[in-house]
Formats: sequence, C-alpha cells, structure tokens
Amino acid sequence: MPESTRMLCYLFMAGCAIMLTPSGALESLNTSVMVISKEEAIISNHSVCGMSRDSIAATGEKLLKQLSQCQNLTAHQIKAIRQIFSSGNTSFGPPSTWTSSVLDQLSQLILILDHSILQSIPKNVLMPWLENSILHSDLSQNQLVHIRESLKSSRTKRGIATCPTDKVITKEILNDDLMDELLFYTPIELKLCLTKENLMNNISAFSDYPFTDEQLKAVKDKLDERIAVIQRYIESRKQINSDFLDVLGPYICLLNEDQFSMITEKSIEMATLLDPSNCSSAIKDHLYPKAKRAFSDRHYEYSEYYKRIRPFLGGAPGEDLRALSKNDVNMDIQTFLGLKGSSLKELTPENVKGLLGTNLNNLRDNQNVPLVREWIQKQKQSDLNSLGLGLQGGLPEGFIILKRHKK
Repeated sequence: MPESTRMLCYLFMAGCAIMLTPSGALESLNTSVMVISKEEAIISNHSVCGMSRDSIAATGEKLLKQLSQCQNLTAHQIKAIRQIFSSGNTSFGPPSTWTSSVLDQLSQLILILDHSILQSIPKNVLMPWLENSILHSDLSQNQLVHIRESLKSSRTKRGIATCPTDKVITKEILNDDLMDELLFYTPIELKLCLTKENLMNNISAFSDYPFTDEQLKAVKDKLDERIAVIQRYIESRKQINSDFLDVLGPYICLLNEDQFSMITEKSIEMATLLDPSNCSSAIKDHLYPKAKRAFSDRHYEYSEYYKRIRPFLGGAPGEDLRALSKNDVNMDIQTFLGLKGSSLKELTPENVKGLLGTNLNNLRDNQNVPLVREWIQKQKQSDLNSLGLGLQGGLPEGFIILKRHKK
C-alpha cells in the first residue's frame, strides 16, 4: 500500500485494517519519504492533533490549517510548526518577505508564531496590519493586543522598567472618589503602572482629574494607538454603524461632539456591546435621548427595554426615572450611583424604592457616597424612615429652610 494511502487510512481511524498500534502509528510510517496530496489533507481534526513532531515536519505546510484548529498543541508540535515557517519553505516564503495579504491568509496560524518569527516580518507590514485588524479580522481584539504586546516586549526586553510593587494601581485606588493617591505618581510611574483597561474603565474620572501637564501626557500616551485607529476609521465614513460601536466599546468616551452626531438611532439599536456608563455626563446626556428613541418600540416590554436602556441611564431625566420606578426593574446599585445628581434629586424615597426593588438594602451600604448623601439631605426624614433602612440626615418635620440673600 502506498505510504500516502497508509497515512490517510490511519488519520481517518475507521474502516482501515492496518496493523498499527495507536501510540506508534504515525511514528511507524516512513515519514522521510511520505508525501500527501491536498485532497488527503481533508482529514479528521482529532487525528491531526495527535501527530508527532516528526510527522508534522514531514508534511510541511499541508496540514498547517488543520493544526491551527487544535486546542491543546504540545510544545513539540508548536516547535515543529514554527520550524516550518522559519525555514521559508512554504508557499508564503520567508517571514522577511511577508506582506499584509500573507498575514491575512495565515489567520489563526499567526497566534502560533514566536517572537523571532514576528521580528522577522517587516515592521512596516506587521504593525499597520495589526492596527487594521482591530476592525477587520476574525481574530479577537485580545488576541491582536497579545500579539502586539508580545512583539513590543521582545523588541524592548533589555532595560525595560516595571511598575514598582508599591505603585500598582489597584481597584481601591481607582474607586476612591478623588483618586488622591494618583496625585503623587510621577509621569514615569503613571506610564508603567496605568493599564489601558483600568484607564478605559474609569475614563470619566480621569478626564476630570487635575493632572499636571506631564502626568496628563503620560495618561494620554496610553490611548494614542487606539485613538489613531479610531480616528482613521471615522474619517473615512459619514456614519458610525453598529459594528463599529461594538468594536469601540468603552472607547466611545473618546469621541468628540461632531463624531457623536454620526451615531444614528439605528446604530444604537443594533449594537450589542455598547456601554457608555463610564463616560462623562455630557456624553451620557447626548446619547440617552437617541437610545430612548432607538428602543421606543420596547416600552411595553419593560424587562427588555430596561436591559437595553440601562447603560444609558446616566443621562436620563427625573421623569423617565420615575416612570421606570413603576415597573419593577430592580436597578443594581452601580447603575443607581451613575445617575445624574439633578435627576436623582427629583425622586422621592418611594420612587427610589421602586427603582432599586430587591436591591434597596444596598442603598444603606452606600449612604455616605456624596450622590446619595445629597439626596438624603433633600428628603423628609419621615419619608426616609418609611424605607426601613435607618437612613438619617433628612429634613425634620415642621421646619422651613429659608435661603439667605446676599447683601
């Protein structure tokens, strides 16, 4: 039986009476002379994923596509695949000659490449391809960012400073109302210790924080790469569609007023990952009316309507919040704390009880948050008592507060 036929029979693992043991089947083949056709490469992924290093090396690039789909490749298998690419003996040629079209063809295979191969790819090809792929690629954003960060860390491994252990920016620091501790960070410490993730999750707070010019530049440097991609995409379009809104995610907070006008109600309706809850009040005020109109056909399906409108409620007026309070939405406390202070002041304790529902007890745990404290001070103490939370600081009965006129 020809070697290629024996190979194919083994890989199908069915209906083939070849006296080979499972553990040594592939090794027993004379892989030094084995050649398989393109048609023979259409085989069971389960069998391909069990190939030895020598078998992978012998097949060259013929099974690379199937191998890229394997979930748990061994270190030996990965090394064999990398050696195939490093050799340059593929239809793609040596990595130093690769173009953006080659990178497109590689698809998931690019995740297997190590630092040395990535470094061999022309920088003026790889870096623009990575930026463009954030918007147009089957690879996830996390995978693309991982490739880029791995490449950067490899090229600048020597002399890289790391964030001091006592300067790591924790959730506790970011959750502090004033983020006072960041005032004492040098620009270099901000660059080393501030991650893109915690920056974007707190973009509103960072935009209002009184950084020095040098500190502010360090913060902005963290966003430069993503902003450049966003701006180039927007400049080439008249409208921002739902797909791009999903790609933007929290980066929507970086758009300017003119760019917000490019977001249509239809785009908001179709987007599935849009969440402006961490944006500034001005941005929430701009987006809320559009979101309300976008989801207007769901007004009588309150569970679904609330699910869609929730991320935009930071821009909702008091009258809309009162309407929500009548529909058992069980608002979580984080959404409640993101409401506008001016809107919250229009709500009675009964309205707040209707909004929070089963989460009402969380109001007691957050009574010292400035937003909640100011609301408490505007309410009658008797109305606060009706909530049964022990909240104190409301207006006593029988007193009238007079405004003092300036002389």
